[in-house]
Amino acid sequence: MDEKQTHTIDVVSVSQSKILNVSLYTGRAEITRSYNITVQEGLNTLNILGLPNVMENESLRVEGRGTALIHDVSVSEVPPEPRKKTSPVLEDLRSKKSLVEKALVRCGVNTRTLKLYMENLSFNTTETTGLQDIINQHNEMGGKIDKEELELEKQLKTIEDIETEKRDLAGNALADTNPLMKKKVSISLFSEKEALIEVVLTYAVGAATWDPIYDVRANTQGEEKPVTVVYKATITQATGESWNKVPLTLETAFPTYDVSVPELQPWSLEVNEPHMHMHVPTTIIRPPSPVRRSRSRSPVQLHRYSRSPDRARHARRRRYSSSSESRQSRSRARLVSPPPLLNQVVSVTSKGNVNATFRVPGLITIPGDGQAHNVVVAELKFDAALSWVSVPKIDQKVHLHAKIRNDSEYTFITGPASIYVDGSFIAKTNLPAVSPWETFDCALGPDPSIRITYHPLSKRASQSGVIPFTQKTSSTRYSQRITILNTKTKPVQLLKIRDIIPVSEDEQIVVKLISPALTIPNRPSKSPSSQGKPTLSFPTKETSRTSFSASSLKSALSSTATKIGGARGDNSNASMKEKSEALKEIANLPGTVAVSKAVLAQWADADEPHFEEASMGKNGMINWLCSLQPGETVNCMMEWDVAFPAGLDVVGL
Repeated sequence: MDEKQTHTIDVVSVSQSKILNVSLYTGRAEITRSYNITVQEGLNTLNILGLPNVMENESLRVEGRGTALIHDVSVSEVPPEPRKKTSPVLEDLRSKKSLVEKALVRCGVNTRTLKLYMENLSFNTTETTGLQDIINQHNEMGGKIDKEELELEKQLKTIEDIETEKRDLAGNALADTNPLMKKKVSISLFSEKEALIEVVLTYAVGAATWDPIYDVRANTQGEEKPVTVVYKATITQATGESWNKVPLTLETAFPTYDVSVPELQPWSLEVNEPHMHMHVPTTIIRPPSPVRRSRSRSPVQLHRYSRSPDRARHARRRRYSSSSESRQSRSRARLVSPPPLLNQVVSVTSKGNVNATFRVPGLITIPGDGQAHNVVVAELKFDAALSWVSVPKIDQKVHLHAKIRNDSEYTFITGPASIYVDGSFIAKTNLPAVSPWETFDCALGPDPSIRITYHPLSKRASQSGVIPFTQKTSSTRYSQRITILNTKTKPVQLLKIRDIIPVSEDEQIVVKLISPALTIPNRPSKSPSSQGKPTLSFPTKETSRTSFSASSLKSALSSTATKIGGARGDNSNASMKEKSEALKEIANLPGTVAVSKAVLAQWADADEPHFEEASMGKNGMINWLCSLQPGETVNCMMEWDVAFPAGLDVVGL
């Protein structure tokens, strides 16, 4: 077809199209634009100008709706055209400006001349009747000069405005467009008749990303769903084009380009023979002759191969052959040049953890200024089991924790979170990746309304072994008291206080826990090989709970947390009875003892998934589980004895 029959249609993307959708990923975005154009009969070339420079050419997809056929699609970059330094219009403006400036100079000369004349006028030679005429002529001439100068200044200002406008409009119109929008897509279309069609362009761009941020708001005043998570997205894009009132979709997946399955390479083992490498030449190795080899043997080697001449020759031949092949293979390996060093690159693969798609409600505007813009994805309310944890031996602060179940359809991906407790900002943390219906732990920061006092450690020493010919033993009883005060107006359930007693690393040192009266299951007696291992003495008792397992403990603790959490904020008799029954359920578990109605003692890590009965009490760590009413004060007392031979220097006390 003749070139004269090709119709060219130029479209500026930003002003002559509409964004149908923006799918935003981490590090890139996918834009879908719609163009309504009128094509002529025959071959048409549609040039879509002003597309972002960060557009990924290989991601471009073109679809059409109408009677035209798409023949070809190409992507190019529009080179900047040089500006014209001058033009006839600009030259005419500059000439007018020059004339006006010269006229202004003449007005200035006339003004100075008139002033000089009046200053040099002699009043002695001037008659009084002519003085009035001179003054009138001066005023008339000065007024004309002033009017002319004022008019010329107005003309000069007008000429400067026109010149600026003409200079901006001169040259290529694309020269003044956004420098970040220089790409062009050319589409060849064939139509049998003149028609209005729609062209849909989908392309990916870089310089755009989004990150999740969260506001976690906890209410400890007894609400049914005490935790609210505000799911927000921080959107940043510097593509050059603004997304004005567009439907936005947030994607948690990362596009995968490398979809090939990795291949395993052979994994071989060889015997390291260092003496073989000392005399191996870099050329091809020939096996030595049997005669020369036999001469070089030591007497022991000769004796080894001298049982039978035939067998010896056969063994030598086999040994020489295998040894030669091994040496040749190692020599060839050294002759092969090593592979070139590779540059470290970032592989683009799927994140592989949690993938979801979020559509932001309504239409949103995100300018391409590279600034962060926050949008709210959802506001979600969750039920949660609140608990408090403290390690007063190190820090007397009480930390609030929440075990939250994500019963929404939203997927959480790792991101920073601001923590608010009862309306006050507490701290910042990171939220983990959480799938729908998954349970996760969230640290809510310190709670100053629960006060803990870790009293100084008290000790009382004594000696035994006063009978003659017996070794004297030094024994010291240690007492550690912890006081907890609840200043809240609501009860506090499941306050966990972690503490520790020393563990002996020598069999001469015996540590015995006195209070709380924690017990451990019977263990096999120490074998001779266990001498010198850590010694920690605890009471043991025979129980019928031999079928105990970590899963059963976890189940009981989960049931207890459910009962206590379900009665949150309820101070009725029935509710308090249910809480009391729940604490009793924990007290019946191995490694747990009830100290009072509101305090339990338990071996540490007993409520952890990795807990094993065999490790119960080995590390000397103890948990106090407390339940406090509003304004209530509770004391926890831990006592233990440390005994060792008198005169022994013990480190760590």
